[in-house]
Amino acid sequence: MFFQSCFLFNFIIDYILVLYFSVAFFISFIFSCFDLGFYCFIFACSNLILLVVFGFSVSLP
Repeated sequence: MFFQSCFLFNFIIDYILVLYFSVAFFISFIFSCFDLGFYCFIFACSNLILLVVFGFSVSLP
């Protein structure tokens, strides 16, 4: 039962991360369409930091 709840928790976290980064990619695409490259770079760097932090926290037991 414990392993099932851990699997469900990891699945929910992964689903939220995929949804978040899909929206983040869309926002980056909008920035690039309006030639806002600097803001797109800052946004991408912040998302990369979040991906590393959340990625390591999800993979830890």
